[in-house]
Amino acid sequence: MVYIEQSGAAQLSLVNDVYTVSTPDRDPVELKRADGETLFEASETYSFSHAEPTSDGGFVAVMNFPDETVSLRWFDETGTLVDWTGRTSGENYLDREAELNLDIDGDGKVLVESDGLATLSLVNNVYTVAASDGTAVELMRPDGTTPFEASSTY
Repeated sequence: MVYIEQSGAAQLSLVNDVYTVSTPDRDPVELKRADGETLFEASETYSFSHAEPTSDGGFVAVMNFPDETVSLRWFDETGTLVDWTGRTSGENYLDREAELNLDIDGDGKVLVESDGLATLSLVNNVYTVAASDGTAVELMRPDGTTPFEASSTY
């Protein structure tokens, strides 16, 4: 097994050259094409870099191509491809990072908001505010020592 990505709520791996997603509360799921049978295997023409669970029990993943374009891919709970976007620059999907909880452009952050003088992002699952000068501050809980982390409960 080769771990591709282990941050967030899901783990993306290559198991026997097949892209596989797992979460702590369920068995690993192999990613399959829309026919439900053909597996997404290691390839020189594409790769997957990140996956997260969706609210319907499936997954969303970032598929990368050698020309540096990406496509978002949605899978149902069995790992079967159910929807996708066309290939384009990852920059074109930055406004969807918070919605999908995916680091689409690979910068290590999930962009939450950037319309003002500061940018709100998720960095290592902690809400962080960065000023235009690059200064970044992690948001802390009232005790002053516990970071305010992303959670599905609020």
